[in-house]
Amino acid sequence: MSVDNQNQETDNSDQQTEVSTDLPTTQVQDWRAGLDVSVKEHPSLKNFKSPGDLAKSWVEAQKLIGRDKIPVPGEKATKEDWDMVFERLGRPKDKDGYTIPDMKAPEGFPAQDKEFMDTFKAKAHELGMLPQQVNELYKWYMQQSFDQYNQFNSSRVDERGKAETTLRKAWGKAFEQNFTIAEQAVNKYASPKFIDKLKKSGMNNDPDMIQFIADMAKNFSEDKIAGRPQGLTLSPEEALSEIAKINGDKTHPYWHKQHPENKYAQQKMKGLFEMAHL
Repeated sequence: MSVDNQNQETDNSDQQTEVSTDLPTTQVQDWRAGLDVSVKEHPSLKNFKSPGDLAKSWVEAQKLIGRDKIPVPGEKATKEDWDMVFERLGRPKDKDGYTIPDMKAPEGFPAQDKEFMDTFKAKAHELGMLPQQVNELYKWYMQQSFDQYNQFNSSRVDERGKAETTLRKAWGKAFEQNFTIAEQAVNKYASPKFIDKLKKSGMNNDPDMIQFIADMAKNFSEDKIAGRPQGLTLSPEEALSEIAKINGDKTHPYWHKQHPENKYAQQKMKGLFEMAHL
């Protein structure tokens, strides 16, 4: 073999090597080149960078074949169209198909009204809610109600404590007596409806209201019998007023030792000073 032939074979070999190295690069860049003209330019194929990506997508699509599909109603869909969707998703046939969970309510919490529950379930069914959604919404609503109820009771306890502190300061030793008088007056003369209003409004814990009722009850008793009822304890302010009356009346038995009622007047004055904290 001549040198020229060897050189020519070497040149041809180099050319062949260059051609073979370019082909794979072209295939990677445009794997759709070998596809039919009617599909290779389809927009959906632009998302796939290689035949492997297309194969993976096809496998995933095959998994969905045979599954029950629910069509999404369009803008002009009727109520019946949506009802079909809701029922296929799992909505019961009517409101009675919902089962409301039992929840432990705080002590004293009013029992759930049957009419409210029927209305709640009917609205849930109208909105296409699934049983699990209804249960979770109901539990959320009731927990909110329980929290508000507990907070309300807690605030009432605070108000009652503040009212007692205020009245004890104003009435002194007469607190228990006057509070009992007010309570008995309300229970005796007020209607259940009025008592309920007092409790709901919080006025039953208002110190001004309690003092007003106690004063009215005591004045009412004084109007029915002569003088102040025996053994009635006075507030410091009332005791000071009685002391001032006696001190201003020099004809009072308290000032005359020979008076038959002097001893009683002395005891009464002593009691007034004790009630006035003097």
